[in-house]
Amino acid sequence: MKTCQKTSLLFAAASSLLLLPAMVNAQPWTYTIGSGNGLSWDTVANWTPVGSAPASSLPDGVDNTIASVTPNGGRTDTLDGNHTIGNIAYVVNANRSYTWNPGTPSTSVLTLQTDTGTAPAVSVKAGQTAGNLYMNAPLAGTQGFTMTGGSGAYGGGNGAFQLGAANTITGPVTVNSGWLVVNAAGSLPVGAPVTVSGNNAVLAGTGTVNDTVTLTTGYIYPGSAAITSPGVNLTPGTLTVGNLTWNGGSINETLGTASSLLSVNNALTMGSASTYNFNITQGAGFSSGNTYDLLNFNSESGVTSSSFTVTGVPAGMEVVTEWTVADQSGEMILVPEPSTLALLVGGVAGLWQMRRRKA
Repeated sequence: MKTCQKTSLLFAAASSLLLLPAMVNAQPWTYTIGSGNGLSWDTVANWTPVGSAPASSLPDGVDNTIASVTPNGGRTDTLDGNHTIGNIAYVVNANRSYTWNPGTPSTSVLTLQTDTGTAPAVSVKAGQTAGNLYMNAPLAGTQGFTMTGGSGAYGGGNGAFQLGAANTITGPVTVNSGWLVVNAAGSLPVGAPVTVSGNNAVLAGTGTVNDTVTLTTGYIYPGSAAITSPGVNLTPGTLTVGNLTWNGGSINETLGTASSLLSVNNALTMGSASTYNFNITQGAGFSSGNTYDLLNFNSESGVTSSSFTVTGVPAGMEVVTEWTVADQSGEMILVPEPSTLALLVGGVAGLWQMRRRKA
């Protein structure tokens, strides 16, 4: 009997030793990247541990966090290999930016993953004016992420997380505040639906969200978003989404020499909101003689002649929404008023029209 007990104790001790590395790696440690430019993630000396995090170690590991130090200017760093972390917590002050590129190899991927049962957290806070975290390396992982933005050390700015790669991350993506910008070369795959839900939450860009976007509170800004001092500069462009479920908030478009377009590849569903706000802003190069595409969709549910409240319609122009009877595909466009109609309405802008087209 004693021999069996000793054997069991020895086995338990050995098992504990084998589990020790996993237990150590499970600690939620935080690391900051150095203040230089052109640093490699894959170099231990470039990282500074925070609190009790072990020195002489990379920040790799689920539940770990990478944080920023305040840059004096734009910084560009490189992954230089595949890495895994749990969270991102950046403060980027005074109209500065951080950029993460894949480096060598060019296929390097950053995986966001936790073992806590909650989605990874991405926080990009800005100081006085604005701050950008450009992620040009693809993101992977199976839990999605939750994004927040807000005021940094000096307060009052816009924080933006800008995706510039074809990401493979799956799981829900939630924007509670701040700007999630999907840039022209950027995309989120099927399996990564996006929910915009917060008074200061924004989805913007000229890339593609292949799954459903649900707008509950906050904003969608189709077009290129440059988060700079003194705020956000928007230029026209097309943001493409798989589906749009519109429960509230508003779609804001800045028009210039070209259209700012929200293109819905599949279904536009008018959800739980009582009104659906669409805001138009005149940008550089805008002309009331142009025709602008604002919204298109391949099918719809719940769209009626009173669905939208459109503000900012320029004088001498009108908004027209048309869709086919057969497949419910349609579009919203901003067009010059016919001269006779302009005379009849006495210069009142923003006549709303809904027209169903035969198949």
